[in-house]
Amino acid sequence: DARFEAWATSLLGDAFAALGVYAPGPGGPVDVAALQAATSPAHQRLLAELLEAGVRGGLLMRGEAGALTAPSPSPFASPAFLAAEAAALAAHPATAAAARLLAPCAAALPAVLTGKAGFADAMFPGGSPHLVEPVYKDPLVSAPFNAQLAAAVIAFAEATASSAAPTAASPVRVLEIGSGSGGTSDPVLRALDPLAASGGRAIEFTYTDLSPALVAYGRRTYGPRHAFATFRTLDVEGDLAAQAYPLASYDVVLATNVLHATSDMGRTLGACKALLRPGGLLLANELAAKTLFLTLTFGQTAGWWAYVDPDRRVPGSPILDAGRWVALLQEAGFGRVAVLGSANAPARPRLLARQA
Repeated sequence: DARFEAWATSLLGDAFAALGVYAPGPGGPVDVAALQAATSPAHQRLLAELLEAGVRGGLLMRGEAGALTAPSPSPFASPAFLAAEAAALAAHPATAAAARLLAPCAAALPAVLTGKAGFADAMFPGGSPHLVEPVYKDPLVSAPFNAQLAAAVIAFAEATASSAAPTAASPVRVLEIGSGSGGTSDPVLRALDPLAASGGRAIEFTYTDLSPALVAYGRRTYGPRHAFATFRTLDVEGDLAAQAYPLASYDVVLATNVLHATSDMGRTLGACKALLRPGGLLLANELAAKTLFLTLTFGQTAGWWAYVDPDRRVPGSPILDAGRWVALLQEAGFGRVAVLGSANAPARPRLLARQA
């Protein structure tokens, strides 16, 4: 949305002003060294990407020698304009969830960069996921892809449940990596309810997250309604056996916008494959392009910059485009692939399915 992107760019300009980027005045040089010195070590890569985003958005100018200067005239947006745009975008169904998350995150950006505040204070005020959760459940963006994923899970689970294989007496096991606040878990659990109640093969759904607090949230929110669900912490980059996760045991492994937030994609996809039984299915609902919204929000988290394989990522982000996903899945030894999503909206989630 062009209006949303323009507002996000203005919010970045406001953050630049608070950081003293425009102190030399219109046309003056930007003291990048001073900005780097004021930025905490954990956020140096975020600062570098913000400066690049500033150039792309016309907030900064780059000379032939690479030096940055403030544009002339000044790109300042008035507080009244920023507030009016925030209210308008937060009231529009297509942008409401993203706008309500972006506004406090952008306002906190100078303090987060300089180490005076943590990202969680803005993103999870009071420890609550109420700002993040609507982004993952957005009915116009995320929900259609979550519905596709739920349909794929139920179709595969039904086929597995009716199997006449020697293991037919064992449960159909589904594991979700990085369940978070349940944006994907909710439609998948609801889709599995009839199968779990059918009296056929048992269904087991394992809701996992790296955060014990989010696991506890999932247990409170979804546990009472879905007796076949269990709730556990999981570090997909850690030793799976040491975490008591049985290898080659799950029929479906699914993840939504979480696999990219790991340090080494080869290792992460290897872990996914190790969890799956032969013939099992990996479903990954992932982004395929970076946006300024993502940089200003999730870019403030440590996990966004945890990657050590930048050659596999979209520059300035942990995101992989569809081509990189396909290549990595092939490297990891997966079989057939299905990539779903609109080619006209590459920044939106794409559903990638691989059968091991």
